[in-house]
Amino acid sequence: GSGLVHTAPAHGVDDFGVGIAHGLPLDCAVDAKGRFTAAVAEAAPYAGMRVLAEGSEAVLADLRQRGALLASADHTHRYPYDWRAHAPVIFRATAQWFASVDKLRPSALAALDGVRMVPPAGRARLEAFVRGRAEGCLSR
Repeated sequence: GSGLVHTAPAHGVDDFGVGIAHGLPLDCAVDAKGRFTAAVAEAAPYAGMRVLAEGSEAVLADLRQRGALLASADHTHRYPYDWRAHAPVIFRATAQWFASVDKLRPSALAALDGVRMVPPAGRARLEAFVRGRAEGCLSR
């Protein structure tokens, strides 16, 4: 990556919070395959390029050509990894649908009475999850 300190509200929990607090747009320039898109004008020249590969190199080359790159150095980031795909996880804000759990909570907790938990200790964890959950994401 560029190594610049920036705020990308569509690409991480902390940046999302800052973006919402300051009314920043949630434009996402990265698709589900980790490639730049033309959704953000500044990313359009790199559309189709992988963010964590040739896309970053193209951004650096562009900055060099413009005389806008002060320095460049390799740094190994500790990205979270998807254990199934063996690839870094790129955080992206996406549209989601949520449902309130408030009306479902009593019947969900009652339904747990008829479930045999293995191991039994899992019951307390699941009950705490249902009791503390305000909403559930339907679109995942």
